[in-house]
Amino acid sequence: MNVFYPKILLITIVTLKYLPAIQQDERQRWLEYCHDDYAKCPNCFGETIKSDCDNFLDNVQVERSFDLEVSNLFGNRKIQYATYDQQNVILKYLVSDGNFDHLQSKCCNGSDNCERLWTNKSLVETLKTELLRVFKTKDNAAGFQICPTDAVTRFMEVFSDQNIHAWVLLNLNVEPLVVNALSSRNFSVPTLHGSCGFVTLQSNNGLPLYSFYDQSFAVRLLIAKNLLSAALQFSYGVEGFRIYLTDATPDNIVVDATTFDVTFVDLDDVFVVDSKTFPSSQVVHRHEKIDCDGMCFAYVPDELCSHHLSDINLFAICQLFIKDLNRMMPDDGLLHSVPDTISRQYPELQQLINQCIDGNIDGDRFVSVNLLVDLINKILFN
Repeated sequence: MNVFYPKILLITIVTLKYLPAIQQDERQRWLEYCHDDYAKCPNCFGETIKSDCDNFLDNVQVERSFDLEVSNLFGNRKIQYATYDQQNVILKYLVSDGNFDHLQSKCCNGSDNCERLWTNKSLVETLKTELLRVFKTKDNAAGFQICPTDAVTRFMEVFSDQNIHAWVLLNLNVEPLVVNALSSRNFSVPTLHGSCGFVTLQSNNGLPLYSFYDQSFAVRLLIAKNLLSAALQFSYGVEGFRIYLTDATPDNIVVDATTFDVTFVDLDDVFVVDSKTFPSSQVVHRHEKIDCDGMCFAYVPDELCSHHLSDINLFAICQLFIKDLNRMMPDDGLLHSVPDTISRQYPELQQLINQCIDGNIDGDRFVSVNLLVDLINKILFN
């Protein structure tokens, strides 16, 4: 008898025996995050946070994942797969080590009476003012950018309920504000099922985009169409706010394996422009590819900030069809290996993809993308 099988059986028995304890330990770890958050900033949360977190996490079954454990160990994020109400979800801890302490220090501005600012309910409005000041000086830990900077007040009116928790997230990790506001408007983002402290629970909507690179061409074409539609939606944005995706990599786009709907994740680095500050401008910014070392996506912030609309999202998506540079596989994009029958019958397919990347047709990628979406519909459904 092969000794390999008894070993597997032994591992299985041990795992089943200790799984409840492992899950309990994992749940306790996430609960401690919530309780620690309250201790640092009572003004950020309601007084019932401890019991709320207990009840919230009672319904969450955490799972162990080797790839996430490696990511947590070497990265700067704490995330974990879980199930909640029979749905696949992801637990995220939004605050990186040291970032909250840095924010507290900047808000206190060297004051010896720092603790009162974060714990005294009578100082809530003062704390909001300080959080706004810190954000405008860009002396925070967030990757989020908005221009003009003064538009942040209107942004908070649209994207949040403007409590202290929201103002802290603006400075540390804007993702839950963006996800919550966009999911309610049917954008291709996760659903936020709940939060407790700086822990959030959001839907797990599928597998990374690169997992579908070996699917049939028809499936990949449908995914491409969904990506283009989402890129247009983000570009036009919400209530005048253009939302530019500065990290639209195959790792940060997931796809449902049944419907092939796409979801953009890790939205803490979005670049937002208030187009209402350009009442008379009709000039669309045309993004030019910028070479950079390593796996990166380069852009010029001042160019985005000086135009009421940019086509940067469209470029970011179209270049994934041809060159998956983020995985260092330059000849293996999503739409690789176009079937000969498709190439002969629809030669304009490759032309429109190239035009989206290169930005021709009078420099208007929006024209190219809309024509490309129409063509894909024709190929798939005619």
